[in-house]
Amino acid sequence: MRYGLILLIGLLFSASSSAVDSTGKVYDIYTHQFATTVFFRIEGAKLADCTTSNRYAIDTSNAGGELLFSVLLSAQASGKEVFVKGTDKCDIHTGTETLAWIKTE
Repeated sequence: MRYGLILLIGLLFSASSSAVDSTGKVYDIYTHQFATTVFFRIEGAKLADCTTSNRYAIDTSNAGGELLFSVLLSAQASGKEVFVKGTDKCDIHTGTETLAWIKTE
């Protein structure tokens, strides 16, 4: 029983830490007039297994997405590196990892 509990706790921690972190400069921000999705790339990004496009996606139809996009644009304009974490899912756009959060220094 004790070993089963230890194994379960280990699996929970490994599943919760599966999303990948990336640090680098922002480039290639783009969107189009038919959706509220913004796509961008990070130099040297390490992305989720579902990603085939080497990019992240932000849904700007909500306030949180608008804030993420604002920080992203500010970081690119100032040339700062960003630290991003994806959700490990490609649920906004096929082959594109959904952004969870972004941090600048």
